[in-house]
Formats: sequence, C-alpha cells, structure tokens
Amino acid sequence: MEFFNRESEKEEILNILKTEPQLINFIYGPINSGKTTL
Repeated sequence: MEFFNRESEKEEILNILKTEPQLINFIYGPINSGKTTL
C-alpha cells in the first residue's frame, strides 16, 4: 500500500517496531483507512 505525505508517521511506526517494547501501542483510525495493511 502506498502512502502519500506520511514520511514522518511511517518513520515513527518503524522506530516503535525496531525498539525494545516498553509500552503498548495502538494503531487506530476510521474503517478502511489501512490499519490492517500496516
């Protein structure tokens, strides 16, 4: 899936996934907004 104008958000998500877990993180948004694809 291609995202437009979301470079900082993509980088933030990748940094969360690369680090040792410390907190629970949720990805939320409207229906059909691409959450599952992420």
